[in-house]
Amino acid sequence: MKCFFLVALICLGSEVVGQSFCTISKENLYEIVSRETDSLYVINFWATWCAPCVAELPFLIEFANQTPRVALYFISLDFLSDTARLKKLIAHQKIKYPVYLLTETDANVWIDKIETQWSGAIPATLFYSRQNKYFHEGNFANLDDIRNVVQKHLDK
Repeated sequence: MKCFFLVALICLGSEVVGQSFCTISKENLYEIVSRETDSLYVINFWATWCAPCVAELPFLIEFANQTPRVALYFISLDFLSDTARLKKLIAHQKIKYPVYLLTETDANVWIDKIETQWSGAIPATLFYSRQNKYFHEGNFANLDDIRNVVQKHLDK
């Protein structure tokens, strides 16, 4: 319920596009990645035109479904002019977690605020909780890859 309320608040400051995703500004993105709660936040940066990004979506969803206190967010870096493809993929994958289409198209403006070592390549995933943070650049080949990252870097 808390996650739904949070998504509703963020969407209030964003443009709702259809029923499947909201647009999000870089300022609202910064708000998501700087929260301090006991939940594990998993923020995945991806695009529909990125095959490794699309391939790892089911693993991230399965991880969130199986793991208590996980807040999973998908931040799409798709083109603002091609939302039909994004809507179609969300429906096809049956994504029930929040999906945001980032409105800031200049990556140089926001990438360093997410992770200073990020090259800008996708897929990329930020894992964080109140105590720990880990940034993973590259795709996950399976569910165990995600679990291993969380165990190694966040279960401390």
